[in-house]
Amino acid sequence: MNFKHTKLNLFLVLASLAFLFSPYTASAAITKFQPNLKQEIVYFVETNDLAGLKQGLVDLNLHLREEGRSKKQPIKVVIHGSGVKFFKKVGIDPDLEYMLIWFQDERIDVSVCEGCLLEHGVDRNSLVAGLHVWKSGIPIAPSQRK
Repeated sequence: MNFKHTKLNLFLVLASLAFLFSPYTASAAITKFQPNLKQEIVYFVETNDLAGLKQGLVDLNLHLREEGRSKKQPIKVVIHGSGVKFFKKVGIDPDLEYMLIWFQDERIDVSVCEGCLLEHGVDRNSLVAGLHVWKSGIPIAPSQRK
């Protein structure tokens, strides 16, 4: 096991313990969509708070490790809801940035929902490098825009 994976495992254990004993309630919904084995697997992570987003990504990472995923099958993670606002270049949480880099190193594509960017007033140019924009084809009416 190389040093990079050891560091990640230690981080994941500490992050899990921090969330377990945290006084805050973290919540995130993760949905897996797999049309067939020849296509990519898409995980949708929807949350409204930073703690829920980080816990959702930690849980997703643990799930992928337990499943023994194939490196040949493309995997996407799509962030939905107001959680898209946590991926701005300015002020990104260091733990979240570390997780994003780890997913990218593992060849897991991380995207944010285009409709959610519009709904929550997040400019795509303000996002951290390496994120993609997910065009779902489902129109989302901006309910939060003023």
